Amino acid sequence: MDARVRLMGMVRHIVKDGELRLSLPEEATVEDLLKALTDRYGDNFRERIFARGNELSRSVKIFINNEAINGLGQSLRTQAPGAPEITVMVFSSVSGG
Repeated sequence: MDARVRLMGMVRHIVKDGELRLSLPEEATVEDLLKALTDRYGDNFRERIFARGNELSRSVKIFINNEAINGLGQSLRTQAPGAPEITVMVFSSVSGG
């Protein structure tokens, strides 16, 4: 499946791009997507996304076709069965005052 990934907040700053496209297996999960992005963008990306091990950081929100995910094991196809492309938004809040 083709995924359009939109990055916002600190992850956009780390990746230096606001949007990218990935090709993933049809059965890919949110975790598979994040692992592919971690492989591509390295430790800074992983440290921003994951809190401990494989636990999603509380400052990160992920949406598939404008619907919040239920967990890392959720299929990317859940929100878009049969669609030729899905849109995933990854938002990591910016802290400070």
